Amino acid sequence: MRHFEYDDNDEFKKDIDKFWQGDDDDDDEDMEQYVGSEVIQALNIQLAEKDLDLRLLKIIMKMLEKSFWWKFYNFQTRLKMIAKAYLVLFKLMTKTRESEEKESG
Repeated sequence: MRHFEYDDNDEFKKDIDKFWQGDDDDDDEDMEQYVGSEVIQALNIQLAEKDLDLRLLKIIMKMLEKSFWWKFYNFQTRLKMIAKAYLVLFKLMTKTRESEEKESG
């Protein structure tokens, strides 16, 4: 038993077509009206930082896996090595970024 008749509703068909076509341009503009462009920029920056963190983590893992002794370490030791290398490179990146900001500012 059908409770709703969507076949005759043109607005519903347009909404469904819009959803499946993936018309994202209007959605971005609508989102800016509700949230504000500053919040969207902050979210984009956070996403970019997360992406850089993941890239850094992948680079570290590839670097550590090239070690001959890597396969002989247990899992906990590997995790500690990854964490230590990540923190060292992350601090290096932040210090580099801070020094660049001081030079430019």
